[in-house]
Formats: sequence, C-alpha cells, structure tokens
Amino acid sequence: MEKDIKMPHRGKQRALVFQGGGSLGAYEAGVYHVLYHWIKPGLLQDENVFDIIAGTSIGAVNASIIINEVLEKKKQEKLDEVMKCWENTPEKLIQFWKTVSKSNTITDLWDPWNIPDFYRSFTENYLNLNYETYLNAFPFLKSFLPSEESFRKYYHTQMGLASGEKQIFRPEFIYPFPTPIWNKFFDFISPTASWFQYSNLPLRNSIAGSVSMLKDNDGNGINTQYCENEPRLLLVAVDISAGDTRTFDSYNENITINHVLASAAVPKHYSYVDIDGNKYWDGGILSNTPVREVLSKHSKFWAGRLGLDSGSKTDFEKEKEWFKKDNKDEQNKNKIKKIPKLELCIVNLYPSEETGQQIPSMYDYDLTKDRENDIRYHDKTDYDLKLADVVSDYHDFVEGLAQVAIEAIDGLKDNNKVTDLKKKFTNILNTPQRTHTRKDDIRYYDDLLKKRFDIERTIKIERQDDIDTIANKAFDFSPETISSLIEDGIYDTLNTIYQHHKEWDNESDKKSFPNWLKMYIEEIKKQNIKGILEPVLQFKAHFNINFSEGTND
Repeated sequence: MEKDIKMPHRGKQRALVFQGGGSLGAYEAGVYHVLYHWIKPGLLQDENVFDIIAGTSIGAVNASIIINEVLEKKKQEKLDEVMKCWENTPEKLIQFWKTVSKSNTITDLWDPWNIPDFYRSFTENYLNLNYETYLNAFPFLKSFLPSEESFRKYYHTQMGLASGEKQIFRPEFIYPFPTPIWNKFFDFISPTASWFQYSNLPLRNSIAGSVSMLKDNDGNGINTQYCENEPRLLLVAVDISAGDTRTFDSYNENITINHVLASAAVPKHYSYVDIDGNKYWDGGILSNTPVREVLSKHSKFWAGRLGLDSGSKTDFEKEKEWFKKDNKDEQNKNKIKKIPKLELCIVNLYPSEETGQQIPSMYDYDLTKDRENDIRYHDKTDYDLKLADVVSDYHDFVEGLAQVAIEAIDGLKDNNKVTDLKKKFTNILNTPQRTHTRKDDIRYYDDLLKKRFDIERTIKIERQDDIDTIANKAFDFSPETISSLIEDGIYDTLNTIYQHHKEWDNESDKKSFPNWLKMYIEEIKKQNIKGILEPVLQFKAHFNINFSEGTND
C-alpha cells in the first residue's frame, strides 16, 4: 500500500451523472445550477463541487463544458483555491444552451441557413394567432386535436429534422430526398426511404465555442490527475466492433472534442466517430445513464492508487489490521485506507413512469413513439444500485465474521491450533474468484473485500413529461422549449432537495433550507440572468416557504 496518499475530504467523493437526450440536456443545466449552489456552502476551499462528472451523449457535452471551465480557470487565472475555479460554471452551461437555441433574426435572411428557420417562425406565429379561431369555428375539433403548444413543438421539430438546427446539426440530404443516391439499395426517395443523415459539424463548432481545451486540431484536450485535485471527466460511447461500452477517462487519456462527439454520435443519423482506429457510436445505445461505468472506474482507480490491485496472495498478520475495527485512533485510520465512499447524483431526462394522458392510445402514433423512447432510454440503474448495496451488506457481514474469527484465534493458547486456523483463514482469502478480468488476471476473495466501497447516498432528479409532449422532443431546440427545460430543471431540483434534505445526516446538509433559499435568491439577483429567478420564486410561493424575520423577500 502506498504511503502519503491524499484521501478525499470526509472519506468520500461526489459524482454527477448526466443522461443523454438531445435538447432535453437543457434540463441538466437547470439542475446543475441548483446543485452547485446547494453544495457550495458546505465545502472547503480546496474541495471540488463534484469529483467526478460523467455523461452520455448530450450529457457528455454538458459534463465537458463544466470540467473545461474549471480547468480553464485553473490554467489561465492560476487560481490556488479549488472552489474559485468552479465559480460561474452553472452560468457557463446555461449560456451554452441559450446560444444553441438562439433564433435567427430577420436581418440574417441572406444566409440560406436562416430561410427555413424564418419559415418555421412564420408558421409558428401563424398558428399562435389562429389556433383559437379555428377551434371556435369548429368546436368538434377540440375533442381530438392536440394543444397549441404541442403543435408548436411538433412543427418546430419536423422543420428541424427536414432543414437542420443551425447550431446543432445540418442535413446531408436535400429534402424530400432523405439519403444520398448511392444508398445500398437505391432506396432514396420518400416515402419508402427512412434514413435521414446529418452532419455534426454545427455541434462541433458550438462545443468548440464553449470548450476551448477540447480543440484537438492544436493538440489540446482535457487530461487530469487526482494528485492535482482536479475533477474527473468520464464520457461513455459504444465501440461498434466490440459491441460494448467504452469509457473515455480524463485520468487515463487526453479527451478531445472527438471523444465528446463519439459519445453523441446517434446511429443512422450521425456518422460514427473514428478514434485511434476504433469506430464509436452514441453511448445511449447501451448505457444512457452511465452509473455502472462510474462505479467501475471509481473502484479500479482507487484500488490501484491504494495498492489494493496487486493480485498477490496475502497472509494472516497482514490482514489483521484490515479487519480490526476497534482501532479508532487517527494513526490507525491513516494506516488502513479504504476506497472512498461515493455520493451519486443522477439526472434523468426520460421519465421512467407515465400515467393518465401520457399513456398512448392504440391509434396515437406520436405518443406511442414517445413512450417507446422513454422506456428505451430511461434510467435502468436501480438494479445496479441495489446490487451494490447487497454486495456492501455481504461485505460488512463477512468483515464482521472475520473480526470475530481473528479475535477467537488470537485468544487461543494452543499454538498448533492457532497456526492451523490462521492457515485456514488465509486460504479462504486466497481462494481464486470464479469471475475473471478481461485480461484474465487472477483475483482472490480478498479482493472482494478490499475493492468494495459504499454508495453513501443517491439523489435522483427526473424530468417529467408535460401534457404537450411529442415523440421527437429530443430534437426541439426552440428558444421557448430550451428556456422551459432549464426552468423545469431548477424547479424539480429545488423540490427534490426540499423533500429529502431532512433525511440527510451529513453536516454539510444540515443547513436550514429557507435560509439557504434566501441566499440562493440573492445570488441569482446579483447575476441577473433571465429565466433563472422565475422558477425559484414560483417554487417558494408554491410551498409557502417563509424567510425569518428581518429578511428582505
């Protein structure tokens, strides 16, 4: 085991997990804004807000923007205090989303890209002005027509899929011919053709405009090391050849914009991304909520750093100190170091459950497709988390039995018996496991005990569909929808914290929620960012949260 290893504060690390979901990623920007301001007051100056940020697809984009801002400040401004490097990261992320959803103005019409956008705006405005008129003229339509907002979302996304989104993607075809003429089966004319291909160059440019360290054309990239107290970036993609997930880890490799685009390369619509001869697709195919990858990387990194990954056999005397729990002095704590606990915050963009009007009827194709996407991409990590807790329970159970066994052996006076039991005890620890690593390295039962860690707490914040949802909601980059998603993320996160913070027993969580909310509102007013304060005040009014006397509301 290595000496002089700097362990995390309070023996734990915080991980933020962003799900993939196209334009729904704006919701994560609102969530992060609240989480940052909630966690910040309880931190030391040399402590990260999040030690790990992991993401798939658009979650990878959001994660990269945050980590880049932290490292950029550290590099450019040469800040000594870690917390100062995190300042303005929420605003940076929100600004990214405001930028990519920005509507084109009438003065930009000379740009051919803006003609479809102008036509789309004209259609939406026409609908807004005349929808109620048509319903009043034909009242029977009210029974089956969707809402005006659903119409707006639907036509915005349909136009976007046909003509592109200026800041995100552009078509590789000329509508209505969806695929190039050299299609394998010469199937390139609607309605039989269904392969619409797009270029991710606009997305690349949008990311490059917000994440300066990812520009791979000049050799830059994100590469961090724990010894420098820098946060860790994990991006998940799918290796097309292997048919398995591939986690790009800033602790092990230089992450560039190509790695981000690989994680967001939606099959069929985007081309695969080639990195070092391997071809990658969007990580959401296999792991849209990359919790399993976070747990695996956390365990592997700390096992290696603490010298727990040697793969060698152990002996009784060496293991005694590990199992002893009655040594509570600081000297023993520093000597016996275990993998830090992990606190997880998971942001889900696709609702796991739907009821009422959100359940599609037999003939509602759009809502049927929407629910299918929700089920395909929603968070499926509950089993992984439960299994981790079960393994931790077995781990604690075995350690407790081992402690009793060691005490019993040490209490024996028969030296031959002691020697025999010690041998049996170490033989159990040195029994090879049934499972093997990909490299076929031998692992022992002892590894099961030492390479485990506890998930101290899991916070899940999940976006819910409203009654105006559409199947292609992940492609709605309209300013109205993006602003609404950011506001929903803020409101839902406040609600989650408010409902559960009393259950949390950490010292940093015992702050008064009303007092914190007061400070949060004051901070937002100083920043004066449009669309941030409104959902906070709405939340305050909805739950009738009163500030203490002398507070200026």
